[in-house]
Amino acid sequence: TSAVGPTPGDLLAARVELLNDATPSTRTRTAQQIIAAIRDDEMGPEDQLKVVGALVGLARNERMRGLSATGRYNLLYVLSEVPQPRWRMETWRAVTEDLRASLATLDARISSNAVRVGDDTRRVLDTLNSRLS
Repeated sequence: TSAVGPTPGDLLAARVELLNDATPSTRTRTAQQIIAAIRDDEMGPEDQLKVVGALVGLARNERMRGLSATGRYNLLYVLSEVPQPRWRMETWRAVTEDLRASLATLDARISSNAVRVGDDTRRVLDTLNSRLS
C-alpha cells in the first residue's frame, strides 16, 4: 500500500500563519494564494474547507491576540473574501459558528477598548460579519 501525501489544502492550511509574517511580500503572496484557492475555486471543496478551518482557528481569541495589527487585518480580509454562500453550506456549519463566536469576542474586545483597530480593519470586520449573518 502506498501512503497518500498531504493535499493542496493541507499544504496551504499549514501556511495560514504567514498572513502575520514580518515580510510584506510573504503576507501578500499568502493572502493571494488563499483567496485564489477559495474565492476563485482553484482548490476543491474539501481542501477549501481545510484552509478555511485553519483560518478560523487563527481567528480564535487566544491566537488572534498573538497577531500583529497587520496580521489581524490580513486574516480578516482573507476571510471576508470567502464567498457568502460558502458560509451557509451545511459542511461549513462548524467553522461558520466558530468564526461567529470569535468575531463576537473580537467585537467585545474592541468595544471595551481592550484592542484597537483602524478604519480599514473595522470595514473588513463589518463586511465579514454581514457575510456570516
